[in-house]
Amino acid sequence: MAEELTGGCFCGALAYRARRGESRTVAHCHCGMCRKLTGGSFATWVEVPFEGFAFTRGEPRRLRSSPFAERCFCGDCGCHISFRYHGEREEITAALWLTAGSLDRPQDLVPTDVIFAAEKLP
Repeated sequence: MAEELTGGCFCGALAYRARRGESRTVAHCHCGMCRKLTGGSFATWVEVPFEGFAFTRGEPRRLRSSPFAERCFCGDCGCHISFRYHGEREEITAALWLTAGSLDRPQDLVPTDVIFAAEKLP
């Protein structure tokens, strides 16, 4: 897998690049918030370092979805792009989570984790 990931939104207004980093975490999240925000049964997230991530086209809309998290999405088509924790623990705030579906080559990724499985739909 390439060390650089690229992606963007459905309509093309947003594009980004990210450095893959050391983590190879690709997680299916079944929490209710991710389901509502993506409109799917679960969301698949790819962990990348926040440093090394940049939007290369357009500026996203930002949503503070909870006291500890901010999400970025396209203001035109609504495509959900990223999730980032805010808080005191550097190991958490140093990461950015990208929606696997917004990547140009999501097929290169292999899921490694399932989170919030207790909230999984039947």
